[in-house]
Amino acid sequence: PKYKVFDMFMSSLLFGIIAGLISSIIITVFGVTSYNSKGIEYLLLLSLMLMIINPRYVCLSYSGGILGIISLINSYLVENGFVNKDYGFFAFIYNHINLDVTALMAIVAIMHLIEAMLVYIDGDTIAIPIYIKKEDKVVGGFIMQRFWLVPAIFYVIATNINISGELFQTPNWWPIIRPDLPANILEKAVVAAAPIFIILGYGDFTVAQTPKEKVKKSSKSLLLFSFSLLVLSFISSKVYYFKYIAVLFAPICHELLIAHEKHFENKCEPIYTYTNDGVLVFDTLSDSPAEKMNINSGDKIISINNTKVLNLGDVEEILNGKPPYIWVELIDHKGKKKVSEFKDYKNGVEGLGILTIPKYSENAPIINESGDIFKK
Repeated sequence: PKYKVFDMFMSSLLFGIIAGLISSIIITVFGVTSYNSKGIEYLLLLSLMLMIINPRYVCLSYSGGILGIISLINSYLVENGFVNKDYGFFAFIYNHINLDVTALMAIVAIMHLIEAMLVYIDGDTIAIPIYIKKEDKVVGGFIMQRFWLVPAIFYVIATNINISGELFQTPNWWPIIRPDLPANILEKAVVAAAPIFIILGYGDFTVAQTPKEKVKKSSKSLLLFSFSLLVLSFISSKVYYFKYIAVLFAPICHELLIAHEKHFENKCEPIYTYTNDGVLVFDTLSDSPAEKMNINSGDKIISINNTKVLNLGDVEEILNGKPPYIWVELIDHKGKKKVSEFKDYKNGVEGLGILTIPKYSENAPIINESGDIFKK
């Protein structure tokens, strides 16, 4: 198989550990602290529950937005006397899910920043080719699906406790994103570091771009989203009503990003379609001559050994004699020409090891365009 389970697991684990180190540094620099450690626990629990509904809902923007708005509305109702704060359902929510919304959304923003980095570096490592039927044509596309377990640290405000061991005085400007505590309490508080484990996931689909182009575009969108949410989180530590803006911005803007990507894929011409003027390479098989020649998805083979190639039959005819050496002329999807060479003097070259786009849907397993694949 092209993708081995062990390799997939190890790469996710390695990148997750590196991402955890970077996220911990960012959290420390910004000084993201909370007066309530339960926020992160509920965030992770809700993310796992939402993941059961749809894998893409593991994204922290959904769980963070849901928990944030519940906490804000419930706090407003209790603190303004609309409901009893001593007993009943709202009292239970107030006592158990009275979260530090600013810190919660800052964590969501920073984790999306880390996700943008992971998507850019590792998002297209596993790109699964599929065929779909689009407007009575067979079109090739790729599914990208990755998950990373990110270990990081989170800072919690501790007050009125006795701590043994050495304490360090923090700078006056730190933390940058301050918790919702009075200044006199914050001055005497102790900041304690707590470990957290967060699951980050990326799922995408493309027919109009190569997997590499798709993940670069997606990572840039995530980067802009994370910076915007981080700014809103910082402002919300100064202006209370910006907490509402931050918790609504996270899930709504994330959905708008997905809708924009779907619109882009639908309006743009697919790049993986059947052609009559060459053989379009949809994907390459593992350890194949095509992979060793660095033939990429989206390249079009126009000749082999100076013999013009119009279809897959021409390729098979040229390689029937098992030539010991071949040179292949190609045009990539941007129109740039290149030449690749391969030799096997012992066995000869009897195949390139490529997937192509069939002319008719009867020749390939087809996924319906209206199916779940376009729901992302």
